Amino acid sequence: MYEEKWRETIIDPNAIELPDFIQVKEVLGYPYAANDVFNIRCIVDGIGKDCVLKY
Repeated sequence: MYEEKWRETIIDPNAIELPDFIQVKEVLGYPYAANDVFNIRCIVDGIGKDCVLKY
């Protein structure tokens, strides 16, 4: 369902400084893009969500 890693990423999504109300829990996939893009499972304001994080 989620994309495999297709190249080495520049950054670990857990190392990105995000607002306190967002917590990365798991990387689900790596969409093809020119930048580092991650499908992630995260907690936003206490609610679990699947999101796309583009860095």
